[in-house]
Amino acid sequence: MGEAAYILGVKTSRTRSKKLLSLSQENYIKKVLERFNMLSCKPVDTPVSKGKALSNRMSQRLQKERHK
Repeated sequence: MGEAAYILGVKTSRTRSKKLLSLSQENYIKKVLERFNMLSCKPVDTPVSKGKALSNRMSQRLQKERHK
């Protein structure tokens, strides 16, 4: 059967030698942009520093902030 290329619409790729697993939602993003007539929009960098690690603590803090 081979390795999975897509799981629930998310493209997966694996580099065993570097122990990396990549996930991409590029096709979904293109569909959303097309739906809202934004295919010609310009991409921008996301405000997360490269190599920044996210944790469960950050999520819990954000949930508390939403209830304020």
